[in-house]
Amino acid sequence: MKKWMKVAMVITVLAVMVMVGCKDEVVEPELTESEILVEYLIAQDLDFPDMLADWIITASAVHAAMDDYFIIDARTQAAYDVGHIPGAVFADASTILDVAATAGRKTIVVHCFKGIG
Repeated sequence: MKKWMKVAMVITVLAVMVMVGCKDEVVEPELTESEILVEYLIAQDLDFPDMLADWIITASAVHAAMDDYFIIDARTQAAYDVGHIPGAVFADASTILDVAATAGRKTIVVHCFKGIG
């Protein structure tokens, strides 16, 4: 009878070890590119809103001084062809740097679908 008790104890200990060892792993959700950037900037003691303060401009501010800006339309060619801001120049990911190089001394404004261009 003692032999059975020892076997039962070993089985119980093994069962507990298996249960503890097989607990669910905590899986962190994947971060978006924007979230990764914000975390990096915070870790570097950089203030994200202050950095963007001069980067973002309203459409009404651009409209009020159209000649001051070089407008790049980074939407699809089809969307640009249907209609675009007067004077805007189309550029895709492969041409945007070349197009931006033609801006002269004007401030570049990028128009896109998401507003994060």
